[in-house]
Amino acid sequence: MFNKNNILNLLNKARTPNKIDIIAGFFVKRKKLFTLLAGAAVAFLIILFLFNLYQKSAQEKYSAILHQALVEEEKGNIDAAKKGLQEIYATNFAPSGAKGLAALRYGGILLNSGDNDEALKVYLAIANSNRYDNYLRELSGLLAAKIIVIKTDAHTDKAASQEALKQVTKLESRSKIMHFYFSEQKGILEMKIGELDKSYQTFEKILKDQNAEQALKLRVADMIKILVAEGYTPKENVKEK
Repeated sequence: MFNKNNILNLLNKARTPNKIDIIAGFFVKRKKLFTLLAGAAVAFLIILFLFNLYQKSAQEKYSAILHQALVEEEKGNIDAAKKGLQEIYATNFAPSGAKGLAALRYGGILLNSGDNDEALKVYLAIANSNRYDNYLRELSGLLAAKIIVIKTDAHTDKAASQEALKQVTKLESRSKIMHFYFSEQKGILEMKIGELDKSYQTFEKILKDQNAEQALKLRVADMIKILVAEGYTPKENVKEK
């Protein structure tokens, strides 16, 4: 049987919307907002899909150009190979993997044709870009260091020699994977520009490091022999450093 209190309780519950009604009301009031958000989400998914499609298409396109360029180079058609490699290197739309590999081969062709300055620009561009993986960047940097060493000798003026040494030292300082090979190039450059104490120190450091590869240590030992054969005598304080 209903008493007064029962009736009042039922009336209060009737006046209080349940949770489902509250939630439904929330969405009804904000229907326009949620419609816009849903539309934005769909648009984002479409853009993401198109971007992935474009990336795949670009990868296929430039991979095909790279493959053909390498085939042309293998056949001895250097001009055709250079054209394809240059096309990939010059664009900003090629995937980093294809562009990096193309840059390495493009630089190699420039080197073989005697265009050391242009090859150096290509290798330094790759080495100084965060777009590529560390191995590719260091390999390009090492090739750049080798070119710098080739271009610099005892006849190079002092300012240019110091700038060359600064460039190689900078490349060496940020290297990890090929660090000892950069050090080798720095030691050779120091020897070529007459900084024999520094060259000896650089070579000695490589020889004493247990992480340096044996083949590299043998080359460095030969460089020290050349230093000594040319009349260089390491000072005691140099040996201890």
